[in-house]
Amino acid sequence: MPELPRTLRVIEDQSDRPRLPRLGKLSLGRKVRTRSGAERPTEVDHFVCPEPLPPDQADPVQPWRSDPNYPAYYEKFRSVYGDAPKALDIIIPHEETSVWFPRALRLYGKNGRLKCTGDGLRAMRRGSMIYEEGTEEHAIDDWYDIQCDGPECEYYGQGGCGRAGNLFVFLPRVTMCGFFQIDTGSITAMTDIDGDLWLVKQLFGRVSNLVSRRPPYHTALILTREQKGIMHQGKRMNHWPMRIRIRDGAMLDLPRLASYRIKDGAGFCWSSTTRRPRSRKT
Repeated sequence: MPELPRTLRVIEDQSDRPRLPRLGKLSLGRKVRTRSGAERPTEVDHFVCPEPLPPDQADPVQPWRSDPNYPAYYEKFRSVYGDAPKALDIIIPHEETSVWFPRALRLYGKNGRLKCTGDGLRAMRRGSMIYEEGTEEHAIDDWYDIQCDGPECEYYGQGGCGRAGNLFVFLPRVTMCGFFQIDTGSITAMTDIDGDLWLVKQLFGRVSNLVSRRPPYHTALILTREQKGIMHQGKRMNHWPMRIRIRDGAMLDLPRLASYRIKDGAGFCWSSTTRRPRSRKT
């Protein structure tokens, strides 16, 4: 049988967009019940790992909480970091920031379904926001390319549209089987993380797979929550945006961090630019 051309082994505009394996999501706040009985999200100063849900109480917005493997990750997270961690050991999976920290202007419906997403210039909007009720079903569910007006859009701000970032990182002390996602809408956190990544890039030459080869194989980067006074509507309020910090002592492993790449949760592989030392014969 003749070998098929390589171009016939991939699907255009699909095979080049991998979906990151998400094991769970960490929150930056908790829901607090107000006097009126309604639940309101409130920011806290630590990372929150939501409790698992039984299959009969599955949440369509958070389906991973009822996944059969999630309870094991939840218990491991609590055993390593406790109930209110302010710092997490992380590994960044890729050099391209848009892969593991995508950001956009997004508008969600009450059912948690994405209705519109844009970058300030162009946007993709669901037909249900364009056409009136009674329109053909396929037109309601299709996506349409439109101009994005950014802050000038009628849906921006009070209309429900806003900045949204999704941070995907490895938590190697919990598991290396997939990523954990952390969502943020804070422009302060997005700007600070961009600055932190610039510093890491200058020092180590890259941002991904920075793990010390010395036991116990500490990661060079940690994700933290740090208090910061932010002005909002003329008032200074305390918030706890995320930062990516370099672990103390990581610079001592700089030569090794520049030569090694992580292979999996238990071992390492050598880069193509480094020769592996020969073992001495006895």
